[in-house]
Amino acid sequence: NDAWTELVSPGVTVIAQPVYEIGKNAMQLLMQRLADPSMSTRTLVLPGELVIRGSTGRRAVPAGG
Repeated sequence: NDAWTELVSPGVTVIAQPVYEIGKNAMQLLMQRLADPSMSTRTLVLPGELVIRGSTGRRAVPAGG
């Protein structure tokens, strides 16, 4: 959800990702795996947020058409 996505026209719809939490969790999982290489792999799903802007909105129909 970079700043430019709302500066262009129409604004760009995005999925905002929790980048800090992604990095923090990735590092924690890496450190755990280094401490115990036999540890099984894990899948971690973090919630994103849909940020709807004009790029997914309806287009105005020109008058007479």
